[in-house]
Amino acid sequence: MSGSDIRRVALLNSARRWIGEAAHVLMLAEGLRGRGVEVTLFARRGHELERRAREAGLDVEALEFASRFSWLTERRDIRRLREIIRERRIQVLHAHRGKDHWIAALARRGVKPRPALLRTRHVVTPMRNHVFNRWLMRRATDSILAVSDAARQSMAAVLKPEQLGRVCVIPSAVDLTAFHPNRRSETVRCDLLGLGELEVAVGLVARMQRVKGQRVLLEAAAKLVGSGHRARFVLAGAERSPGRIDALERLAEDLGVGERVVFLREIEDIAALIASLDIGVVASLGSEGSSRVAHECMASGVPLVATRVGVLPELIRDGENGLLCEPGDADALADRIGRLIDDSDLRARLAKEGRAHVEAHHSPEGWLDAIQAVYAEAVSRVG
Repeated sequence: MSGSDIRRVALLNSARRWIGEAAHVLMLAEGLRGRGVEVTLFARRGHELERRAREAGLDVEALEFASRFSWLTERRDIRRLREIIRERRIQVLHAHRGKDHWIAALARRGVKPRPALLRTRHVVTPMRNHVFNRWLMRRATDSILAVSDAARQSMAAVLKPEQLGRVCVIPSAVDLTAFHPNRRSETVRCDLLGLGELEVAVGLVARMQRVKGQRVLLEAAAKLVGSGHRARFVLAGAERSPGRIDALERLAEDLGVGERVVFLREIEDIAALIASLDIGVVASLGSEGSSRVAHECMASGVPLVATRVGVLPELIRDGENGLLCEPGDADALADRIGRLIDDSDLRARLAKEGRAHVEAHHSPEGWLDAIQAVYAEAVSRVG
């Protein structure tokens, strides 16, 4: 059996917010549909993934995916999913979070023919080792994928060593057409970012929350400005909690760099913004099982400075296709950014190598090929 033999797939993601794994699932659904696969996407009712999937014209089923356990709600979700499995003769159930994984595992019980159940692990937080997770991951799931080796290792406490070794690591993909160096825009640089002559744009694009390291970048910015570097620092992203951006604006003023920092709460064209930067920064303090913005910066020809957390050391070879530093170290972050501000040749070389890396390892076509191959293998074993 080949990947092209798998024609009916259900994708499940219970995310409440628009985060990397939700974007991953939407891209997967659209990619499979483009290859002629009948895809049903199960999303949390009333949340962003459902809205975007409907706008994309996908076949969407909304479930409650209740945050807290409620047997009545869970039963309704299980019953509806089981109905769809039977009606549409689903061959593959592909879950992406714990809640949807449990719903899928229970929904397929007693269904003939039984669909294969797969789980993709997106995060690096260690999975809790208890009897229910051991049953779900060791016995109830046919194939397990991870978006990085760091995400794979997060399951080490639950999976047996031989099972952990069989986890298939398939790095996330990036749209190499949408994110491209030719999206660079002088209009964005001049009108949106207000760049002056000889100024370099240094940008961090991420949700405004502590783990993303905006505070550390502002501290690094103060050191760079104090040493005479001509740069403008861009912090772009939605607030995780009210008042976060206001607090960061006050910090920028206290550090004496308020006039050098641009805060963008709303981003109309994320691809144009990223491509219009001169240096991209991922200053995360943790997490980053997969880093969508790192892929997007590299695809856009923007040299990247990132911290050694999660997938980032797997993605970036220090000094070859980007620069790395330790998380939370403003001095080290300032040093790496300063090197790139001072050396346009280094920026150009890292930008070229970064684009080449994602073309070779993160193309949508190669990603879809790998996932469909896992589908076929899982279905052949279940059948």
